Amino acid sequence: MGLFAITACGSRTGIESPLESGHEAAAQRCPGTQVGTLTKLADTGPGVVNVAIDTTSLYWREPGGAGLSVGLKKVPLCGGPVTVIATLPPQRSGPSVSPVAVYGQVVYVTSSAGLLSVPVTGGAPATLAARGAAAIAVSGVGIYWSTGLALLAMPLGGGVVTTVTDFGGNMIGDLALDATSVYWADQSGSGGYIFRAPLGSAATSAASSTLARLQVGEPYDFAVDGTNVYWSDAGGVMKAPSGGGAPVTLAARSLPAQDLGVDAVNVYWIEWESGALYGVPISGGAVATLATFSTPSPRPPSGFLPVSSGPIAADGTNVYFAVPERDGPGRIMRLTVR
Repeated sequence: MGLFAITACGSRTGIESPLESGHEAAAQRCPGTQVGTLTKLADTGPGVVNVAIDTTSLYWREPGGAGLSVGLKKVPLCGGPVTVIATLPPQRSGPSVSPVAVYGQVVYVTSSAGLLSVPVTGGAPATLAARGAAAIAVSGVGIYWSTGLALLAMPLGGGVVTTVTDFGGNMIGDLALDATSVYWADQSGSGGYIFRAPLGSAATSAASSTLARLQVGEPYDFAVDGTNVYWSDAGGVMKAPSGGGAPVTLAARSLPAQDLGVDAVNVYWIEWESGALYGVPISGGAVATLATFSTPSPRPPSGFLPVSSGPIAADGTNVYFAVPERDGPGRIMRLTVR
């Protein structure tokens, strides 16, 4: 089954626009686009779900398969040729979704060789750590990544690896950073928690704090904006103050919201079982359907589940996301929202 038709839902997004509410868009609108324009930036191989953006380009990793080389690719945000900036080591077995993050002039990815860095202009991957990542988040303070059972940190460019926390058997899911803290989710299967710890320090029981108890089951995705923490779980799309406080339901959903992104005004997510991209104001309000896929896509297979920040990226003007396929090529899409 292929998703050959992906359509925006009308010329207006139906959710609050910063241009209409007195805010400036964070990025320039691409030439020839208007609010509601949906553009395919690239075709991908099966199972691509994670993307990262800087001010000029969008980056993703082709998962590959057993014994197959994996390509780290980029495409200009306003469209253009796809460039392979690195060939990564082959996977040990089976297809694998890899997180990808970009900071400064470096892209961070993972492979069977461990945590890798690659210049945004292309070049040979450098191994930063032997332990690979299920999720990556990077800021000026350093690199944070989850191995699944532990949360690790190291300085930018490499160095001593610090164990931020080891959950003793519980699964650490997604993670995110803001200017002061690192946030992560405990995916225990029967329900989990969202935690916060100061950047630059190991998270002992005294240094970390619980922000929220998840409604139902584990979170599907996670984001922060310096004021709130946002997550999606089987109960819907939620937020809570970054410093702690009562969770607020932004959107109660009957289907899993499996990918999530946020900008200064809206939260965005995809429900694969209904085949649509949705949005809601971060202050609360009506849920809007922003784009629909030609046919509802089944939940990606377990090997393709998004487990890192970046299934949806937003720059204040556009929303970028990948539409994976179970057995065929996928798409990298850009939706202009203001």
